[in-house]
Amino acid sequence: MANANRIAASGPQAFGNFLIASGIANTAAASNVAGVLPILSGGLTNGGAVANSGAVIIRRVTFCNPSGNISNANVSVLTSSDGNSSNAVVSNFKLTTLNATNKWQDGNIAATYTTTEVTGDQTSALWVVVASAGATTGNVQVNVYGDVIVP
Repeated sequence: MANANRIAASGPQAFGNFLIASGIANTAAASNVAGVLPILSGGLTNGGAVANSGAVIIRRVTFCNPSGNISNANVSVLTSSDGNSSNAVVSNFKLTTLNATNKWQDGNIAATYTTTEVTGDQTSALWVVVASAGATTGNVQVNVYGDVIVP
């Protein structure tokens, strides 16, 4: 018989590459807010400064489960909803492999976030941006994986 406490009883104290944010992005039109990805379901602590706020280390951003062929869509993931590309966690790129419902593609983490945490005083969500050059009718699931840093 299965033990409901099996993971807690024999697992590590913390799991790496935890799903820290997830959401659906609409690739149908250029938008700074094509999808909103609340970090830890909006639970990232904002202490008012980096030193006393929660944080996450972003390790991977996966685009998956497209509603159809969205391989011409150009997307990015930002820490702000203003479309400012200097806030890119994943810089603008084309979802070239997402031409069927069983396809997936990882975005490249921007250089800044390969060594810098996303902190609660900075944002509590990530935003998926669709560039005007690549709007393609459809939807895509966006999953952000990483490590949680407790203040």
